[in-house]
This record gives sequence, structure tokens and C-alpha cells, in this order.
Amino acid sequence: MIKQIPDEMVDGVLKCRTTIEKYCPACGFDITEDEVASGVCSDCGAKFDVPEEHVAVVVASVSFGGQAL
Repeated sequence: MIKQIPDEMVDGVLKCRTTIEKYCPACGFDITEDEVASGVCSDCGAKFDVPEEHVAVVVASVSFGGQAL
């Protein structure tokens, strides 16, 4: 399962673009929301309490009127 959260400005604070990928800890294949809820991987049949997660955050300076924040 891959969840992408876009850049967004909240109360004057830039929230950076974030990608969260969830994998089965046993076989490493992507898992779905249903598999997360059930705790069982449909690819390998392994049971898990918490899926493996990889989080990527894109950090970049943003220019407003020639001034970088």
C-alpha cells in the first residue's frame, strides 16, 4: 500500500510531501488496507501485528517573493 500526502500550507507552515509504503515483514510485498486490518498477508499467508513501513519526505526550500523560507 502506498499513501502519498501532497505538499500543503497549513497556518503558514509548509507540510512537506510525504510517501508512506507498507510491506509485509515476512515477504516484503506491498500490502493492502484489508491486509493491514486483518493482519495476514495474502501473498505469503504470514501473520503480522505491525506492517513494515518505509517513509520518504521530500524537503525543499520554497521561495516567496524571492525570499527562501
